[in-house]
Amino acid sequence: LMLKVTNKSDKTLNFRASMNAEDTHGKEICGMTGEEHGPVAPNQSIILYGGFWDEKPYYYGHINYQFYATDTDHKSANSDLKVEVAKNKGFGYDIKATNIGTKKIYYPSVDVFLFKDGKVIYEHETLMEPDDADGLQPGESITKSFQSDDYDDVELSYTSSYDK
Repeated sequence: LMLKVTNKSDKTLNFRASMNAEDTHGKEICGMTGEEHGPVAPNQSIILYGGFWDEKPYYYGHINYQFYATDTDHKSANSDLKVEVAKNKGFGYDIKATNIGTKKIYYPSVDVFLFKDGKVIYEHETLMEPDDADGLQPGESITKSFQSDDYDDVELSYTSSYDK
């Protein structure tokens, strides 16, 4: 289950999402967890998502998906992180992230959703490892590759931070 959320306010926000579900017998399905994403800059979008199944298998009769937004004084680095997806010379695609700001960016990660024949292929890339002390310097780029068939459309969601 995926939910695209856009920050339409003039403040940087954190988002937290939670889900719960019932199967067709009215039995609550366990293992639903919350996801927290942020900070999200004004006019930026993120994709909140969760995966779950019932091994019976049952069909889901009802799903509750709730999300909450909280103000933060933590400025988002997302507006200084330019992210692009392009076909590479091999059999896949490159995710290129560039720091177009004036401060170091730490922990950039990207969720890529590829659409092909009505199906969604999900790819998550942590562009820099959490222990990378240098971060992404102003003007610096980093590229990660992944394999996938040709796609009809693509959607990106990314997060990054100015703080370690």
